[in-house]
Amino acid sequence: PERSVALPYRASRWHPLTPEQKLHNRDISSIRVVVENTIAALKHFKCLTDVFRHRIDRYDNVFLAIVGIVNRRIDVRLARLSAT
Repeated sequence: PERSVALPYRASRWHPLTPEQKLHNRDISSIRVVVENTIAALKHFKCLTDVFRHRIDRYDNVFLAIVGIVNRRIDVRLARLSAT
């Protein structure tokens, strides 16, 4: 209930986007690309994309381990970017 969805503005042939709408779309896409890249990084791990064939009580631990690996990779990447 407290969440909202931000949708980008769409241009049409007769109604081009204003500079404010373009800025709004750029802000949305900069947030969305981080989310999409994180989901893609999680999908590199086969146990999250295929059928989980282990005991169900292990799933949380496996997921948390993979999220820890992905978060570490993101932190290292961000540290390299800020160092340059």
